Amino acid sequence: ALIENERQLASYAGLDVVQRQSGLAARAARISRRGNVHLRQALYLPAVSSLRYNPQQMAFYARLRARQPSGKPGVIAVMRKLLLLCYSLWKNDRPYDPHYHPARPLRPEKEVAPAA
Repeated sequence: ALIENERQLASYAGLDVVQRQSGLAARAARISRRGNVHLRQALYLPAVSSLRYNPQQMAFYARLRARQPSGKPGVIAVMRKLLLLCYSLWKNDRPYDPHYHPARPLRPEKEVAPAA
């Protein structure tokens, strides 16, 4: 009842990204881990399972692995994605549809002047 948006939920689960810095020293961004440990533990196996069977999650994970050699940040990102998906489905009172694509505004095509 106290959670009003997706950012608050991610923070409650400890899956929000924080940048730790002091003076000129800045460390790499990590998850805060200040949230609910049990919720993060409960999200781990569904995230690994979705990486095996869900094509959209596989593509998302592959994009992350192309940038990061380690697989752990990708699994954590999938955990966060699943948590926010569950929240969105609950908030909108909808069942999960694997073929759902939100309406995206079409990009205006660049007009090319005809060659003279």
